[in-house]
Amino acid sequence: MRKNASYILVLAAVVLLAMLVSIFKWQLLLIHGDSMTPTYRSFSLVLLDKQPGAYSRGDVVLYRCESLDRGIVKRIAAVPGDRLRAEDGTLLINDEPTAPLPAESVCPEYLTAGEFTVPEGCFFLLGDNLEHSIDSRYAQIGLAEERGMVGKVLT
Repeated sequence: MRKNASYILVLAAVVLLAMLVSIFKWQLLLIHGDSMTPTYRSFSLVLLDKQPGAYSRGDVVLYRCESLDRGIVKRIAAVPGDRLRAEDGTLLINDEPTAPLPAESVCPEYLTAGEFTVPEGCFFLLGDNLEHSIDSRYAQIGLAEERGMVGKVLT
């Protein structure tokens, strides 16, 4: 009987440790949708680092989007201090052509009002599959605030 109790205690400790690691450090994440194709396809399983330190241009992140009431996985295309502007239907980041823009009626105002500098504490997110991604080019997403970042996808 004592042997069974010790196994149960060890199993409970392992489960508790796994839960704590998942809550505070790493979490398995299942990608939904094709906005990050070809990097990640729908139903790809990835590891999320919930304490990545600083975020950088090029990082793939999980962002908690309040307007959609869910998390979205996107790539950081612009960081604080980067300059954005629209020219001939194309988004330019620091004067480099980056992505096509959606119709002006669904674009955030900051992309259609001339040059814009990404403010401190915010990021501009893009999906890798630009034709099938709702990201910071759209008013419903807009700029991603750092406080909404859940973590960085580990590659």
